[in-house]
Amino acid sequence: SNKEKLLPVIQNWLSSKHTYTIRFGIVMLMKHYLDDAFSPRHLQTVSNIRSDEYYIEMAQAWYFAEALVKQYDHALPYLQKGCLSPFVHNKTISKACDSLRIGQDKKAFLKTLRLKNSK
Repeated sequence: SNKEKLLPVIQNWLSSKHTYTIRFGIVMLMKHYLDDAFSPRHLQTVSNIRSDEYYIEMAQAWYFAEALVKQYDHALPYLQKGCLSPFVHNKTISKACDSLRIGQDKKAFLKTLRLKNSK
């Protein structure tokens, strides 16, 4: 109910040096800002996070997979333009294709966007 007050706190979490604090910030954006409080700048914020920490990358992939469910037209360009690290990119596609909330036609298209030779 206090999303205006929560957003600056999330920004602080995302700026942290601690893996699980950053992960928590990403998950909070996913849980509270992909529906009525959605802003395309949140996608940019999550895509700008660069880390080789597994738990951060998995949170980013989870966030973008959920964004494909709820904000497909806004999230898709991040895959089409290669804005995510190769791991996050491919894991996003994998998670989205596992979802029962994305249609088969979209899943088929997402599979064509997979990157070859990534970790």
